[in-house]
Amino acid sequence: MDDFSIKEEIDANNKRIALLEEQNRVLIDEIKKLREELSKKEEPLKDELMRKFNRNKKNIIKSKILDIIGGSRAISIPEVKDIVVEQMRYCSKATFYRYIEEMKRNGLLEFSNINNRAIVVLSRQI
Repeated sequence: MDDFSIKEEIDANNKRIALLEEQNRVLIDEIKKLREELSKKEEPLKDELMRKFNRNKKNIIKSKILDIIGGSRAISIPEVKDIVVEQMRYCSKATFYRYIEEMKRNGLLEFSNINNRAIVVLSRQI
C-alpha cells in the first residue's frame, strides 16, 4: 500500500465516522422525543384514582385522626398532631387543627383533663 491509498482510506473512514456521529445524534434526539411522549401519555386509571383520592383526602385524613385517637387510652392533641403531621405527613399543621375543630364542632371529639393533662377522646355518639 502506498501513502496515497492510506490517505484515501483515512479520508473514507473519517467520512464514515462523521456520518455515524450524525446518525447517532439523530437517534439520540428521537429517543428523547419518544421518552417525552411516553411520559406525557395519560394513564386513565391512575388519573381517576388520583381525582378520587383528592376528593376524599379530607375524609381519609379525618378518619386516620379518629383511628389514632380511638386506638389510644389517653392521647393529647399535640401527640396526635405529631403522628399525623410530623411522622405520617398527611397534612399541614394548620389543616390538622382545622380538622380537629371541625370534628369538635360536629361532636366527634371530646376533651378531658386527666392528671392535669389535656387529652382528647372520641365522643360517645360515634
